[in-house]
Amino acid sequence: MITCGNRRELNFTKEETGAIAEELVEELREEENGSIRDFVGMLLTLGYGGFMDSRYRDLYPIASEAFHLAKEEGIDFYEFEGKAEKKLLYPPVRKSFIIDNEAAGVKCPCCGSTNTSRFIYGKRMPTEEELRYYPECIPAEHLKNKVEAGKVILRRSEPETVEVNGLRVQTSPRRMCRECGKRFKRNPVYISPDGNRIADYRDYVTEIRFRIEAFGQVGREIVISKHDNGAGVQIRHLPFGKEAEAYRITPDKWGKLLGRLYGWVDLQDWENEYENPQALDGERWDLKVTLDDGNSVEYHGCNAYPPKWQDLVKALNSYAGFGYRVKKHQKCAVYTDQEKDAV
Repeated sequence: MITCGNRRELNFTKEETGAIAEELVEELREEENGSIRDFVGMLLTLGYGGFMDSRYRDLYPIASEAFHLAKEEGIDFYEFEGKAEKKLLYPPVRKSFIIDNEAAGVKCPCCGSTNTSRFIYGKRMPTEEELRYYPECIPAEHLKNKVEAGKVILRRSEPETVEVNGLRVQTSPRRMCRECGKRFKRNPVYISPDGNRIADYRDYVTEIRFRIEAFGQVGREIVISKHDNGAGVQIRHLPFGKEAEAYRITPDKWGKLLGRLYGWVDLQDWENEYENPQALDGERWDLKVTLDDGNSVEYHGCNAYPPKWQDLVKALNSYAGFGYRVKKHQKCAVYTDQEKDAV
């Protein structure tokens, strides 16, 4: 267990290292773009006071994990040398760095806004008296500033959790859109309709079927079916008179595809329908994910595309060879109920 202010040689488990790294990434995302920080100072801000007496080599696994997670989230690090800025390629454990997080905003899966807030559960806003006498390991002033800036929302209650593969996994949302109110960033936990089965989506997906067409004229469909040695892929071009392409992908690619879909694309947070009532002609797309118990989750769109549409296409291209290019008009176009009624 991780404690604050405990002076000791660091020896964290992989899970503990990952948890601290994720906290650091959220801190990096919420900093002002161009801020100068260092990992040791950030750990102190988060309440890990015991890190101050640690050897740099003990901090390296945490800094390395945070560095690579941040890069995946679109955060870059620059070393400041006089008037020159040099992009860092390795985790800066000892040095201060400049944060470039301009492209790191978390998109709402409903409206596409990056004006979102992070939930922190099990905490409340301290009183003025408590701010003066707060324990060293709880950065009250830092938290207060984030709440006032709208970057964080405190929840007194603990998050809801379920057991998945022997571990407690949070099912409560981790973020909320400040534009449309959508709560999202849930873990990819599948709960069967009867409630008897609780599992990680990535362990139970057996087939992914994605199709896009210009209202029956031309289009493309990919079907990826799991088997013992990876997955079989079929790509068919519309109209269906043309011969389908068929090949296999390795278990590693199948696993990475699911990891991307439920880790970066966040399928578990998508709306089931995306439509543009102002368009009378154009494109329709359908995505169906089938699970090993026979149930499925379906997503559809008509001349409207989810905010992470490009990420979906990129994942299918990278790991399954879909070979589809995102077009300029395929932008996020989601309408509220009031806007639909007005059309």
